[in-house]
Amino acid sequence: MRNAKIAIYGGGGAPYHHIGVFARAGHSVSILFPSEVRADILASFDAFVIPGGGYDGMRGQIDPLGKDGVEAIAQFVEAGGMYLGSCAGAYDAATPAEAFRLACPLQRAMTLSNATVWNEVADPWSDLQSPGVGRLQVLNRSPEHLIMRGIPSEFEIVHYNGPLFEGAESLFSIGHQTEAFTPSEGFFSSDSAIPRMIDRAREGRVSGGVVERFGRGRAVLFGSHPEFGFSLTMDDEQLPQTMLLNAIDWQLLIGPEPVPRSATLCSETGLAPTDHGAMLEAALTSIRGHVSSLQLKPLDEQWIDGRYAMSVFGQQPKVIWRQSLMRITELAEEIERLGPGVRSSTLSFRQPGDGVLDYGFHGVLALLQQVDELLSTAEATWHVPLGDLSADPYKYIRSSPYHLVAGSYLAAIGRATAAAILCRYDACDVNRPLT
Repeated sequence: MRNAKIAIYGGGGAPYHHIGVFARAGHSVSILFPSEVRADILASFDAFVIPGGGYDGMRGQIDPLGKDGVEAIAQFVEAGGMYLGSCAGAYDAATPAEAFRLACPLQRAMTLSNATVWNEVADPWSDLQSPGVGRLQVLNRSPEHLIMRGIPSEFEIVHYNGPLFEGAESLFSIGHQTEAFTPSEGFFSSDSAIPRMIDRAREGRVSGGVVERFGRGRAVLFGSHPEFGFSLTMDDEQLPQTMLLNAIDWQLLIGPEPVPRSATLCSETGLAPTDHGAMLEAALTSIRGHVSSLQLKPLDEQWIDGRYAMSVFGQQPKVIWRQSLMRITELAEEIERLGPGVRSSTLSFRQPGDGVLDYGFHGVLALLQQVDELLSTAEATWHVPLGDLSADPYKYIRSSPYHLVAGSYLAAIGRATAAAILCRYDACDVNRPLT
C-alpha cells in the first residue's frame, strides 16, 4: 500500500502530535493554512486533518477559513476525501446546537456528520462542558471496522475537554476513568461526592469517536485525542494512534487517488537565510536561564493554589509545575542535539499572512521564541493577583504563571514539545511545490 498524502490544518490549534504520528509511519505530511485551503488544492491529498483547538477553540479554527474555505473542505470530502478531526477539529464537522451556529455561522457549511454533541451545555467558559482531562478507559464498539483493527475490546485514550457524541457509527464509547484522569468536577476539588459528567457518559454509552460517510468520502471524528500519548508531554507512542493510521489505510483502500496539481505551500518563511545555529543556541540558552530561575522560586503564590490552578491527569498543580520545568530542560537538550540537522525551512518557518491565527503551525525557532516569552512573562508576573475565584478553569490562561508554563498544551511545556517533535521528524513539507 502506498504512503498517503496528508494535509494537516496549520491555521488554528495544535497540529504537532498528528505530525509526529503520521511522519513516524512514513506518510507525506503537508501543512495547510486558511488561504491554501481556499485555493482549491485539497484534492491533492488523501486526507485533511484538523487537530485540537487553541485559545478560541472551534471558532478559532473555523472563522479564518471563510466561506470558501469551509465549502472547499465539504467539497473535498463529498468527492471522496477523508476528514479526520480530534477534539475541536471533530466538533467543527459534527452537528452542534443551533446556538453555536448562530455564533459561528460558517460551521453549517462544514457539517460532515449527523453526530450531535452530547456535552454541549451552556457554560461560561466554553461551548462545551468538559468531561475532564486525562486517560479514560473506553470500549471498542465497532471491532469489525477497519479503523478498529488491532484495537482490543477495552483500551485507554486521552480525553482533553473535548466533545462526546451521539449518533453516527460509534467507534468507541466511554468506559471508566483511570487514576490518571481528572474529571472536570475535580479540576479545583477532590470531593468524590460531586456527580460527574463522565459517569453519565458511561451510563449512556456516549461515544468518544464516530465515523460517517459524507457523499463519496468519510468523516472520522475523535472527541478524544488518539494522537496524544500518556506522558506529561503526550508525545510518546500509544495504542490509540493506531486508529489514525488505520483510518488512513482505509482511505487508501477505497478512496480516490489524489489529483496532481501545481501549487506552492507556505510560501512565506519570514526569515532570510541566516545562521540558524546561533539563533537556536541563543533561544535555548535563554530558556534554560528562565527555567533555572523559576525552579528556585518558592511555590507559595495565589496562582498555584488548588483553587486557581487546575488539576489534570490525576496530578496536582504543584506536581505538574515541577515536572513541566524539568521536562522543558530535557526537551531543550534534545532540540540542541537534533537542531543542527533540521532543514532551514523547518527551523525558520513563520506563518503566512492569513491574519492573526489561533496558535496553529510554527517553525522551531518561532516556537522556541514563544516558549522563552511565556517563561519570561511567568517570571515577571510571579506575584500577579488573579482576582476572584472562578468556575472557569481557563479564566486566567493568559495571565497565570501556571497556565503560561504548565497548564495546557498551549503553555511553554506544550510549545517546547512541539519544537522537539518537529526536530525529531522534520517531515512537514513547507515552502515547496505540489506536483
